[in-house]
Amino acid sequence: MKRYSCKKLFLFIGAIIFIIICTVFSYNSYVSKTINNSTLNLLSENTSESINDLKKDIQNRIEFLRALNKFSSADEFGSKKYFSDIEFFDTSDLSNEIYYNQLIKDKIYISEPFIQNNVKKIFIAVYKKDYVVRGIFNANDLKHVFHSKNFSANVSTYITQSNGQIIFSSADDISDNLFAIYTESEFKNDDDFYNMITNLENNLGGFAECNYDYEDKIVNYEPLGINNWYIFCSIPKKVAIEQIDNVVRAATYLLFVILSSIVLLIFYIIIVDNKRIREISSINQKLEVVTENIPGCVQTRLNDNDFTLSYLSYGFLKITGYDRDEFLNFFDNKYIALIYFEDIPLVKKSIAKQLNVDRHFKMEYRIVKKNGQIIWITERGQLINNLVYSVIIDITELKKIWDGLKISEQRYKLISEDVDDVVFEFNIKSGAAYSSENFKKIFGFDVHIQNFPQSLIDQDLIYNEDIQILLDLMNNLKIGQSDLENEFRIINRNGELIWCRLVVKLILDENKRPLKAIGKIRNINDWKIEQENLKQRAQIDLLTGLYNKITTQKLIDEYIEGEGSKNTSAIFAIDIDNFKDVNDTLGHLAGDKVLIDIANKLKKLFRQSDIIGRFGGDEFVVFIKNISSKQFAQKKANDVLNTVRSTIDNNKKCKISSSIGVAIYPKDGLNFQQLYKNADEALYQTKKLGKDSFKLF
Repeated sequence: MKRYSCKKLFLFIGAIIFIIICTVFSYNSYVSKTINNSTLNLLSENTSESINDLKKDIQNRIEFLRALNKFSSADEFGSKKYFSDIEFFDTSDLSNEIYYNQLIKDKIYISEPFIQNNVKKIFIAVYKKDYVVRGIFNANDLKHVFHSKNFSANVSTYITQSNGQIIFSSADDISDNLFAIYTESEFKNDDDFYNMITNLENNLGGFAECNYDYEDKIVNYEPLGINNWYIFCSIPKKVAIEQIDNVVRAATYLLFVILSSIVLLIFYIIIVDNKRIREISSINQKLEVVTENIPGCVQTRLNDNDFTLSYLSYGFLKITGYDRDEFLNFFDNKYIALIYFEDIPLVKKSIAKQLNVDRHFKMEYRIVKKNGQIIWITERGQLINNLVYSVIIDITELKKIWDGLKISEQRYKLISEDVDDVVFEFNIKSGAAYSSENFKKIFGFDVHIQNFPQSLIDQDLIYNEDIQILLDLMNNLKIGQSDLENEFRIINRNGELIWCRLVVKLILDENKRPLKAIGKIRNINDWKIEQENLKQRAQIDLLTGLYNKITTQKLIDEYIEGEGSKNTSAIFAIDIDNFKDVNDTLGHLAGDKVLIDIANKLKKLFRQSDIIGRFGGDEFVVFIKNISSKQFAQKKANDVLNTVRSTIDNNKKCKISSSIGVAIYPKDGLNFQQLYKNADEALYQTKKLGKDSFKLF
């Protein structure tokens, strides 16, 4: 065994000590940076928890108000837990309030802070169907949302308005405006304060370092998502520094111990087992020679979820474009990170399935190179003692050849199937198209196409409204788009419009330029007619034949937004009185007959252009277009009352009548939702006054 001289041994030990010192300093810098980032993350987490708890508290108060009704005492529900005062208002009582429109639109309104009895308070208003419930609470009741569990020192937290005015905070010795404090503070970077103001104007968050109250602090600010409120959380910078220093010292000591142990172990191996090291080195060199000269690359990895690599050959680095350091730093030696994301589930499933059979596998999939190129590879491997040993070969060029063969195969497969379709081939350069003989069978005439699709257009064989669809499809083929599909109409020999679906696949030449297109034309006319019938049936109430609720609303809104926007119209909300008695006394079949009878009477009573719908149960809606006056609507309401009013005899008598609520467009509403709401309110008043009558809103 060759022995080391003292000089070489001292040089080796000196080099190891130098490496330890450099590693410790480098590691300390890395740990400091990491912990500093971690401190910012913890502060951000602290801010997020405060935001979430605040929103949860506000939501609890909103849900409490929603649970109250106008006729119960709020104290019965323990209102003092959430509000110091709860009030109920009719909607009209608040119509002059500046927040009225927002409340009606959003159903909820959270006020800005206001002073009441020298106490800063906030109120929440919740809009219900015909009244508003409003609860007032002390702004300081929300202080419980402040957190500082991630730090030994307390976090200073402020909730402010967009102008910096403080709503409430965790500190007591501050001014009323946080921006005033920051204006007098010294920021670490000159742009931090400007960036803070800009971010807040754009509803963004961020971090800043500044000095105020003679102390350096780190500030995290975020929008709350409530009104234009913001949250500011800050900690003394010394807290983060102390945390970093403690961890760095511990890490330094631990790293020093580990590296020292490694040095001693290496020294022992070199001195005691030098011969074995030389033998292993020789074996490794031979293995490297073998692996670097095979047509591909070799890798060894753990049989884990991330495919963690323990060895990879130079050929693998050559295929992917990365070096070993980049692979370690970018991907932490996790091979799964290189696999194309769409292929990952399939690769995992297929390899696991094959290894369970005979501990061997073979797989083709895609990986992403450093330059972003996606390549195809084939991998063959074997599992030994939870390690996967595999060989990888780049098959991208072979795959391209295979794909070309598949395209040709698809062409002949497409031609051979669906003999009832028209199969065609289109030469993109010459414009010539060739179709199968069954074109005449389907459309009733022969076509010789030399200038496709213009020749079809010139012969008036394509429906005028669909010409652009066909031209756009052909243009997309010329720029390289494939697997296209669209629908258009052909005019047959009898002048009938036949709906067709065109499916096209593109064939490229050796320079990847569009060469030919193959496809088929299918007659889908019967299917289109059926779809139109289904669409029509979806708009109709199956029992009465009137429009259903969704279609009625859509038609009314379309009329108001279009041709009827400047006309006066009326909406009737009609409810059949005592209809439950019919079902209970005579049965549901008799009840259905009554509804059908009423629907038929309404159709006869109104114009064909008016909109009549059934809203479910015994409720109907009629929209009368372009009326001359309010008196005309009143006359029509009386006609409905007289028409519906009747008696059903079947041993017992059930009297049928109706109650009607009327709203006028545009006076009582500018869209269906507003008009129907007001007509329904008038209907409610009619019911209260004794039914069998009508009332205008």
